Amino acid sequence: MLQEEVEEEEEEEEEEEEEEEEEEEEEEEEEEEEEEKEEENEQEEEEEEEEEEKKKQQILLVCIGNPPYIFTSQTVIAFNH
Repeated sequence: MLQEEVEEEEEEEEEEEEEEEEEEEEEEEEEEEEEEKEEENEQEEEEEEEEEEKKKQQILLVCIGNPPYIFTSQTVIAFNH
């Protein structure tokens, strides 16, 4: 009887340890996924910023006589002095 009880307790302890290990692994996986999502978000933000910079660079200021004109890829805006 005593040996059976000891064996049962050992089995329970092993099961508990396995469960704890599984939980830890799941937590680690979740953390990794969160880190990956954060990295993706940062990359997207950087790409958006780069696109905005490119748009700003597309605007050319050209002075032809009086008044100066600003040429963009879509519109031409004239400024009067």
